This record gives sequence, C-alpha cells and structure tokens, in this order.
Amino acid sequence: MSQAAGGTGIVIIGGALAGGNAAVTLREEGFRDRITLIGQEPGVPFGRPPLSKTYLRSEEELADWYVRPAGWYTEHDVDRLAGEAVAVIDTAQHTVLLGSVPAGPDRHGRAEPAARAAGG
Repeated sequence: MSQAAGGTGIVIIGGALAGGNAAVTLREEGFRDRITLIGQEPGVPFGRPPLSKTYLRSEEELADWYVRPAGWYTEHDVDRLAGEAVAVIDTAQHTVLLGSVPAGPDRHGRAEPAARAAGG
C-alpha cells in the first residue's frame, strides 16, 4: 500500500483500538499522506483491558494498553480529533460532518477516502 505523498489523505472514523491500529498500519505500510483519526474517546487509542483482579488492584497500567504512546501520533503526522463525533458521512461529496462543529462553511472535513473503524 505504499503511496507517494501528495494525495488526498484518509480519515479514520473511530478512535479506539481498531482506528488506532488502522493509523499505525497505514504508516508502517508506507502511507505518507495525511491521516486524520476521529473518535469520541477523549484520549489516545487503547485496547479495553479485561476487568480483572490485577487491573482492579492497579497492578496494570492503562498506558500498557495503548496502541501507541500519545507522542507517536504527533511524530508520525496523525491528526487526532479526540472527543469528536461524526454526525454525517456524505459519500457523494466525500466529506464528513462533525457533530461538535458549529454551523458554517468549515463544518465539513474532506474524507477521501474514509475508513470506519467501529469496535465490536
């Protein structure tokens, strides 16, 4: 999937484990254009730890469950829009509408192509 820079970039909708892994994989496979990761989660993408005795006793750190540390996204030019909800995906116009953006000409973001990374 190696691609020369200069294309349109990609928007990943879903900022949890699947979205974080998608961004990492794109960079590892040589994708050099813009990556935007949009998710309602407030922090960096992480796996959901199982509710275990060791986690409840604080013997496991949440950082151990991160897909990548917070600084990785900046270092690898992945824009994270944490705490954002996508209200509309307009496939005809290749745009996404963010739910938190007030009305106006900037409420749409380019999404060509877009990947929906919803957990299950």
